[in-house]
Amino acid sequence: MSYAINQILPRLVHGDAVVNVGLYIKQILISQGYNCKLYFQDAEQGLTLNKELEVHNLLNEATDILIYHVCTYAPICDNVFLNSSGKKVIIYHNITPSRFLAPYDLGLSKLISEASEGVKKFKSVDLAIADSDFNAIELKELGFTNVYTVPLFFEEHQCIPDPDILNGYNDGWINFLFVGRLAPNKCQEDVIKAFAYYCNYINRQSRLILVGSTTFSNYTNLLKQVVELEGVQQHVIFTEKVSFSQLKAYYQVAHIFMCMSEHEGFCVPLLEAMQYDIPIIAYASSAVPETLGEAGILVNQKDIPVIAELAHLLVSNQSLRSKVIQSQRSRLANFKPEAFTEKFMNILKKAF
Repeated sequence: MSYAINQILPRLVHGDAVVNVGLYIKQILISQGYNCKLYFQDAEQGLTLNKELEVHNLLNEATDILIYHVCTYAPICDNVFLNSSGKKVIIYHNITPSRFLAPYDLGLSKLISEASEGVKKFKSVDLAIADSDFNAIELKELGFTNVYTVPLFFEEHQCIPDPDILNGYNDGWINFLFVGRLAPNKCQEDVIKAFAYYCNYINRQSRLILVGSTTFSNYTNLLKQVVELEGVQQHVIFTEKVSFSQLKAYYQVAHIFMCMSEHEGFCVPLLEAMQYDIPIIAYASSAVPETLGEAGILVNQKDIPVIAELAHLLVSNQSLRSKVIQSQRSRLANFKPEAFTEKFMNILKKAF
């Protein structure tokens, strides 16, 4: 019988970075002759799934190594993982600190706080993998010992960019872009403020495209209030969840990628922006400086006028723009799928 290396994902969501990693690992393992199944606790509406892969069924499955993607509150997954047979591995993608969520959903913030505290109960696992040094340090501070960092990767989706978006936004206006669910830790309000300064004082022929689904309705309402207060209602687009084809098109029409997030365990959209040669301005928080390296432009303070003027320079100064894009191309070369595969499999084989 073949060696079985199974995985647990708390939730299956189309296009989610953690889900994409799980699917890619499954592909790697199967290509190298292992049996691998992905088990899940729940899934977003619209996905057709095999009920046999619901996580509680894993207890009846013979597993040599079990990999658990730790990223949110998922007590059922936690219990199945801890009570399953075989060697145990966690891949830690980070859990958003509850302080960001409390003003918008006190109940959820308490659950997330419980999840963060609960990471400690995995200290006895055979292997812990983090997708950034930022996440690895967090595990070590919790008492984990056998910790390795395997950075994430970028793999372009093979699809045709949405022609309506390409035609609609290639109109001579300057397009600011941020990609990420509308969530308090991502601080889209600061992106809006920086864009509004640019739009109101530098170039009125500009727009901001915020790609991402609503997580907290009252936070989304706050963002729309900021848009109104800044007087840029006709210049800010909230797309909600998009297809891969639409996402690719939004990247292709963007001139600036702006990230003001205050908590990221890695931030895959930074790699996506690099791939599409969009100059990045990002706030230097959490894992963002690690992911960017020497690429893009990092700001240590949220000085809104300064950030807006930086954006203007990146649009108008072709020499600076070219240098930033070249730095991003060089950085992106470190995040190829092949590099992830080699490092992940070497660590797995060394541990077991």
